[in-house]
Amino acid sequence: PGGARGRVEESRHSYYIKGSWTRGHDEAALMEDEGFGIFSLSFVLGDAGRETFQLWLDGDPARALHPPEPLSVRGIPVCGPDDDRGERCWLVGGALADHSGRRGRTGDRCRVQLEVSGRWRKVGWTFVESDGLFDVLQLVAAVVGSSPYSSLSRRSYDIVLYGATGFTGRLCAQYLAGIVQSSVEPWVRSLRVAIAGRSMPKLEKLQQEIGFRFPMLTADSDDMDALLSLARSTCVCISAAGPFMRFSRNLVAACSEVGTDYTDINGEAPFVRYLIDHFHVAAEASGSFIVPNCGFDCVPSDLGCLAALELLHKRSGREHGCSAVTVRNYMDVRGVVSGGTIASGIMVAEDPELEAQVANPFVLGGALGANPAVGHEDVKAAHFDDRRLCWTAPLEMARVNARVVRRSQHLFQEHFEEGSANVYSTSFSYRELAVAPTEAAARRMAAPPPAPPGGRR
Repeated sequence: PGGARGRVEESRHSYYIKGSWTRGHDEAALMEDEGFGIFSLSFVLGDAGRETFQLWLDGDPARALHPPEPLSVRGIPVCGPDDDRGERCWLVGGALADHSGRRGRTGDRCRVQLEVSGRWRKVGWTFVESDGLFDVLQLVAAVVGSSPYSSLSRRSYDIVLYGATGFTGRLCAQYLAGIVQSSVEPWVRSLRVAIAGRSMPKLEKLQQEIGFRFPMLTADSDDMDALLSLARSTCVCISAAGPFMRFSRNLVAACSEVGTDYTDINGEAPFVRYLIDHFHVAAEASGSFIVPNCGFDCVPSDLGCLAALELLHKRSGREHGCSAVTVRNYMDVRGVVSGGTIASGIMVAEDPELEAQVANPFVLGGALGANPAVGHEDVKAAHFDDRRLCWTAPLEMARVNARVVRRSQHLFQEHFEEGSANVYSTSFSYRELAVAPTEAAARRMAAPPPAPPGGRR
């Protein structure tokens, strides 16, 4: 029933969504009661870029709310509740756009909203901005955990965290334990997560410290049989084991061989170059997604630059955007450096070949135009910025962040013509700088670190 909306009443019922992304024939996700007869739930579009759903009154599949026809869009009467058996569903994504004209794509977050007043009901949805790691985990569940036709759905785990006992691995384990225990989303609480590393005693100690019992797996970084077994057991492997060139290279080889998706937090440009050169073909053949650099190196830089270019392109009003764009990223960085990051830096400093790759602004691609070096050189000295009226200094993370940004430019240039889909012009340039509080601090930051007595160990 549709019709005129009457007085808003407090609902005596709960509403659930049974979507194509939820697991099991009879499993549905509880919608959040926002009050005043409004219920909502957010999800992420899976690998097909489209999803279907019904609403179940009080979680009962025999009391389904649905559109009058299969694969319907919003803005039509809401039928039920009745035992529809999932035949008539709303369709989100694909070629259909929301009210703003945006079409859904794989990875987009969608918010479904139900409005209820007596027998008057309205169903609608919109695409919303990403919510960081939470959306990454939801996409994992949507893509690899829900399809009964996928071999991945039969694996033992959704996520295996490798290198869980290190500094950053421990933080990831704490986060995963927290959301698995406390999330209001059923799909999060049902995530099958395991932790992995080289030492079982360290994994057991970690479980005691975080107060949550994950399944534990052991695999040495040089044991290919163990790494292959680990990779076959999970849909997605997250690596926090650095230096990555030393401790995660074989794990990527295993994942790319057996079709397991891989992501990490590495900040090593030579490692990424190695992955591209050695595992791209195998990963493409097996269907594995290899997604490195998903920590502070290099998500803020890469996505921040893309967002700035998209905004500039939109505001320019030109069919092909701006012909020349220079992006400067000023970072005010605080905090401490982990042991793994220090070890990665030492490994590079001791290997002239790796050091040469790190020094190359285009080690990951992006060398386009007649003089690609102009505007891309790494900042090497302290400098007073007349526009920002502050002192700046070299930023160590620029030696990977800027390379990843240029790889994004390279991929856009390779796959799209310059225009609406490609906001990177051929004369695009990018630099990163550290903001310093004083001139003295800037000069200290620009000075090379002293070598430890007796050389590096």
